[in-house]
Amino acid sequence: MPYKNHSLLHFFWIYFGSVAILIISAGTFYFHEQKAVSLSHEHDSILHYAKMQQYTGNSYAELHFSFDIKSQYRPWYEKSVMRREGGSFIYEAPTQRPNEFLVIKKRTDPYDEIREALLIKISTTVLLLLGLFSFLSWILALKAVRPLKMMIRNLDVFLKDLVHDLNTPATSILLNARLLRTKSGANDAKRIERIESSTNEILSLYKNLSILLNEHKVESIKQNIVSIVIDVSEQFKELYPDILFKLELPKESVQKIDRQTFEQILGNLLANACKYSSESDPMVEIVLEKNTLEIKDNGIGMRHPEKVFERLYSEHSQGHGIGMHIVQRLSQSMGLGISFDSQKGVGTKVRLEFGHR
Repeated sequence: MPYKNHSLLHFFWIYFGSVAILIISAGTFYFHEQKAVSLSHEHDSILHYAKMQQYTGNSYAELHFSFDIKSQYRPWYEKSVMRREGGSFIYEAPTQRPNEFLVIKKRTDPYDEIREALLIKISTTVLLLLGLFSFLSWILALKAVRPLKMMIRNLDVFLKDLVHDLNTPATSILLNARLLRTKSGANDAKRIERIESSTNEILSLYKNLSILLNEHKVESIKQNIVSIVIDVSEQFKELYPDILFKLELPKESVQKIDRQTFEQILGNLLANACKYSSESDPMVEIVLEKNTLEIKDNGIGMRHPEKVFERLYSEHSQGHGIGMHIVQRLSQSMGLGISFDSQKGVGTKVRLEFGHR
């Protein structure tokens, strides 16, 4: 997608651009430094040649050098330093005679060869480094963008699942509402039941999304959870009249919880237990003993129970893949320990442990 490529290129040019500026600047600086060193060597060699001419009475000869004797007097402050004219370095050196000085010329061929070789060497090194760091920058950019790409991919899947999950109950509500308007009869109660079921499914999805967006702040206080378990289970008994609910609860169990959060946890767990119970003899068991609450079903189970808390993971077409992830987050927010056990074709058991932390 365009925004993915844009982000990738943005990260790449940040990494590579910064390194490229550093490498090119370092190469340019090194070239000028070495060029200055070479010019200093040329200057030193000319001075050495001038001294040898004085010691030998202008009879010293050396490759690449030549000189002329000038008799016109020039003060020392008018004498130029080494300069380049055409293919020669020129330097004016004084002699022992006041009105005489040497105009020394040295061919620039050796210096030019050294400078060109240096330029080729530095340019090659810079290009190799740029190639290497462009590859490294691309790898770093891919790694830097990977979490973003995963988030976008998960968001795409989430939105598709969300649209699908909203479409099913919304279509059911619309269809049954039209039937109620156009055709009244013995099936009205069943149609109203479908509308209520679809509305509850949308409401459940809304609550899950609201909690996922951290709209509710968890504030835990001590209270009797037995009445809460009974209230939530009664709601599901009405929604799933064909399922046998077995409750083994004490008269009282005071735990430190947030009521809304705890109800949402129970709602998600019971919704899964009811959806995936056995079709022939569906049953859901709720057992509360001391500081442990277990919810068990005799349904279809799961192939990969170890992935159940992963966000957006779902093995079944009925689920939207965020319920168990939310259950884990909410359990952690209240300090509840949660464990999950499931066997394919046998059923699923979820255990909540209070006072876990």
